[in-house]
Amino acid sequence: MGLKAAPIAYTLLPTLAVASGLYLFLADRFDFDRLWIWLVAINVVALPLWMFDKVQSKRSKAFRVPEKTLHLVAAAGAAPMSLAAMSLLRHKTLHRGFRWIYIGLLVPWGLLVFFWLSRP
Repeated sequence: MGLKAAPIAYTLLPTLAVASGLYLFLADRFDFDRLWIWLVAINVVALPLWMFDKVQSKRSKAFRVPEKTLHLVAAAGAAPMSLAAMSLLRHKTLHRGFRWIYIGLLVPWGLLVFFWLSRP
């Protein structure tokens, strides 16, 4: 099974593994709420993923990050960084659906954070 056969396995799984490792590292050292630590970890990992895809987009026949991976990482909590990366890197800005997907993912995460903060 090569890169062409399972690109998600070569992009999503390592991204989530690095985010999980960063989460464990930060959770061990800081006494913050676990939700905040996860959101920081996944957003920190999302930016290099977008940067890699931007660099690869300029090369012909280069291995690219699948759009599913970008969407799933955003769904895991990196929608704010994904929106910021789109603007900063001017990458995938012509895909109108991308912006709306990430804005749509901000809503449930915003509600989760709101209810998380308002719990007794």
